[in-house]
Amino acid sequence: MTPMLYEVILPYLNASPFFQKLSKLFGTKQHYQIHHLNQSARALVTAHLWKETGKNILIVSQDDLMAEDLWDDLCTLIGQENALYLPEYEVLPYEERSPHYSIRATRMMCIHHIIQGAPSVYSISIRSLLRMLPPLENIAKHIKELRPQMEYSPDKLMQDLVWMGYDVQYQVTKVFQVARRGGIIDIFSPPQLKPVRIEFFGDEIVSMRYFSPNTQRSIPGDVESYTLLPSREFSLDDISPHSILLPQIKNTGFYEGIENQYCLLLDKLSTFADYFEAQNRLILFSNFPYIQEELTRLTEQVQLEYHRQLKYTTKAKLSPPEGIIAGEEKLMELCQPE
Repeated sequence: MTPMLYEVILPYLNASPFFQKLSKLFGTKQHYQIHHLNQSARALVTAHLWKETGKNILIVSQDDLMAEDLWDDLCTLIGQENALYLPEYEVLPYEERSPHYSIRATRMMCIHHIIQGAPSVYSISIRSLLRMLPPLENIAKHIKELRPQMEYSPDKLMQDLVWMGYDVQYQVTKVFQVARRGGIIDIFSPPQLKPVRIEFFGDEIVSMRYFSPNTQRSIPGDVESYTLLPSREFSLDDISPHSILLPQIKNTGFYEGIENQYCLLLDKLSTFADYFEAQNRLILFSNFPYIQEELTRLTEQVQLEYHRQLKYTTKAKLSPPEGIIAGEEKLMELCQPE
């Protein structure tokens, strides 16, 4: 097995006066600022802190482009299995549009990794850090592991998938699609690279095989297990019975822009930072003044759009700004020593 680049250069880091001084800071409940680091050096410091502390590291950048670039460097240092990237929705506040399925897939794989529990490094933007999201436990309860000989009614499976946001199609060609032909159900869920064809006998799964989304032909060989991740970050059965939008949901199911209405649908919300226990996370900020500027710009944008939208809809059916993104107060709370 090829060692991580970080492990190869570790002897040089241990001999470095800078990293020796950095190691002495571990466990001290104080804030520290490190100056004059380029992007690659920031990635190296992040990787070193992850290895030394054994905690989840959240490295926060000004925007998604910087977060993704930093993630690329982290993957080189510690491997893609230890470095994760949470992309932003790429949807404006109050915009009636939902994230592209590829963005949803990347986000769900990142969240699934958190649920699995291994301490890792997460590269995110300030927008991703403070966007209001469904709680982690809501998402975790909808992740399913399918196996042969498992009892699972095909009707119930189809209902669960639709409620998790899967798109019912005649043929499955991309992630988050499902198709049914009698006792056979085709599903494509990340993180798997291929869709699975599940054959039922009554309510029992009798076989599972991968198949090609291009030719629709089954690939020889049995599949022993297949993980199903939700297509959305909440299921329709998570919606509060008191939600003002419940009648609309019953008529239409998921709709474009539903991600901007979490606070009108669910009883409880979290930020991405809340997905980790405070004592098991370390938050690093890449260029904190720029991050503060971006958060100020973002909160002003949300406020302006909120008041503009009030001209066209009632306040009861419009997410308040604090229901879309947490503000400066939450950022300062996260900056407090754990």
